[in-house]
Amino acid sequence: MAAKDATVTLVAPPATNRIPNAAVTADPYWQAFWENITNADTATALYIGLVAVDFNMHVIGTFDSATVALEGSVDGTNFTAIVDGAGDAVALTAAGTVKLGPSQVMPYMRMTFSGGGGSQDIDIYWAVRPHIQNKV
Repeated sequence: MAAKDATVTLVAPPATNRIPNAAVTADPYWQAFWENITNADTATALYIGLVAVDFNMHVIGTFDSATVALEGSVDGTNFTAIVDGAGDAVALTAAGTVKLGPSQVMPYMRMTFSGGGGSQDIDIYWAVRPHIQNKV
């Protein structure tokens, strides 16, 4: 299997076309993406850190029976399934979006892929925004 590294960039908030006076749109966020994931690929884990974050994952493409599961780890070696608020493992079998709160995000995060056929071609995008404390 070929390991695919993420492309990671810091995205500044837009100067125009944003909600006026909305503090949540004023903070920069990190964007990571993996493109053209086939059934022969794995995705490398990313270190997100110990800061509380908002985490969004958007998955698109041709699944060809594939499942994309989200896993987390405290040490970057031992990964377990990330669960949603209902206690179910976070996994997608079709294009979709996942939003996680700070209590669900681990210091290291990765995706695993299973069951995809020869035409699997999936793109995955993460948006990760740290919670920045306002000083009073």
